[in-house]
Amino acid sequence: MNHPSTRHPNTGKPGLSKGLLTILSMGLALGSLASPMATEPAAQLPTVRQEPAASPSGNPTVLMAPPFLPLPPPPPAARNDPKAAEAATLGKKALQEQRTTEAANHFVQAHALDPGQADWLHNAATLSLQAGQTEQALEHLRRASALAASRHAPKDAAAYNSEISRLVNALPSWVDEALNQAGAVPANKAGAAGMWSKSREESMAAAEKGELDKAIRLGRQAVNLARENLGPTHSATFMSERELGTCLTMAGKGGDAEPLLLQAAASASKALGSGHPETLAARKALAELAESRQNPAAAREIYETARKGWREKVGAAHPMAIDNDLALARVLKELGEPDQAESLYREVCARSAGVHG
Repeated sequence: MNHPSTRHPNTGKPGLSKGLLTILSMGLALGSLASPMATEPAAQLPTVRQEPAASPSGNPTVLMAPPFLPLPPPPPAARNDPKAAEAATLGKKALQEQRTTEAANHFVQAHALDPGQADWLHNAATLSLQAGQTEQALEHLRRASALAASRHAPKDAAAYNSEISRLVNALPSWVDEALNQAGAVPANKAGAAGMWSKSREESMAAAEKGELDKAIRLGRQAVNLARENLGPTHSATFMSERELGTCLTMAGKGGDAEPLLLQAAASASKALGSGHPETLAARKALAELAESRQNPAAAREIYETARKGWREKVGAAHPMAIDNDLALARVLKELGEPDQAESLYREVCARSAGVHG
């Protein structure tokens, strides 16, 4: 049975392009290039205007905050409920008095009284985010997205869906904290760390373009810089080992990739713990290598172990956990277990629907 992703689409070389590039992009997300081991800072919560300006059209003001886009005015009939307008006014007053949660609740009430008014859902989502109420914000965003779609406003629906994805992709704070602890750079090694960062960035950029020979050459350089200057158990080292191993797998050089990936997984587990996303990413790379060698049984074992780690540490609904389960389902199908694969696919679809709607 031919696996649908056994060759790289740009180079034609053996590899599991989609899954492996997911691992590569994950590496870029987990390791900042500006500061060798710090992860990307969490996105700032939107800043809501404390005194909303009057709309030129006289319509209720939208409390705009990035990354949201303005919504088009709804039909006039959606703005005629006096009780809804009163609730929205209370929401603005609560906001001015910095009672954020109360303000969000008033806007939710306003929308419930006037379901065609998307602006008030938008405001409720923005304020819930500002109050750190992620689950409530997600619920408001899903409803706002559905409303935008029903009003044939695809750009607005896409903006809300993008914000939903940003929120569900966020990793717990302990992920960054563990990486930072494992990635301390001595002052006298700052220059070498900068050289490592540059080599790693260029290697990943080349890999994404399908320039695997260049990516491997620069990846080896990054690994050597990290090993020689920061040590074998530094996070810069095992992240670079994982990324180089991934590139080698994509190039069909599994024999060279395997020891790097095994070392990366062992070092990451020791430094960060077995359930850290970096450790799980290294193990996923080993599973992808097993698939490229037509060994789905070995890949299955890794995916099943990783499944427990994702669920326990990050949650079953996280996109990385879902991606792992999709890979497991794919392997189950290849092993001749279509019923189990279908069951897992259905479970994943249900989880995804619960997150994105």
